[in-house]
Amino acid sequence: MMYLNMNLHRRGMRRLVPVAIVALFIAGGVACSNDDATDSTTPTAADVATETDMTSDDSTTTAASGEADVIDVTAADFAFAGIPDTVPAGSRFSLTTAAGAEPHEMVVMKVPDGETRSIEDLVALPMEELEAIFAGDPVMVLISMPGTTDTPGVVFPEGAQPTVTEPGRYIVICSFPEGTTPEDIENAQGPLEGPGTPHFMLGMTGEFTVE
Repeated sequence: MMYLNMNLHRRGMRRLVPVAIVALFIAGGVACSNDDATDSTTPTAADVATETDMTSDDSTTTAASGEADVIDVTAADFAFAGIPDTVPAGSRFSLTTAAGAEPHEMVVMKVPDGETRSIEDLVALPMEELEAIFAGDPVMVLISMPGTTDTPGVVFPEGAQPTVTEPGRYIVICSFPEGTTPEDIENAQGPLEGPGTPHFMLGMTGEFTVE
């Protein structure tokens, strides 16, 4: 099952959310709590960046001997914080979405060898050209609901760990449409569609190199 559909839809990408997520939410009680709903302050990208700077100068956490490094990424409306320029091969990603924000995802895609354009230049390309560059499946898709970390977590590849092992350059986007709610994700039976602009077109992108 394709978890990322690179076809044009309302000036952006369509996301395919697996139906299995619905069962996961029901079984695990993942829906937003009342505490989340009463949080009237929506964090901005600047807020998240400031918090990340205050808590750690380096988002890469070295795990115990023999375990992978953990890259702690924070998502807000509409930016990622904590994605380092370079990460060691085998690193594990963790995604936290700020309370009061929309749900967010990390769609990680490997950039073909020889492609040197920046993420800003790539997402500005005509959709047909962008589809041709990223024709295959993403390396992974990691979703986090507001106020949670890794909930539900990796949805593609199913059952996989959120790790990157192959050296090279990668880009990160969130392709949910603006206005996405937790209920939209819980009730999704196919492409996650909406009238809003895809988050990556609002600046929610990142890139890193695996060494």
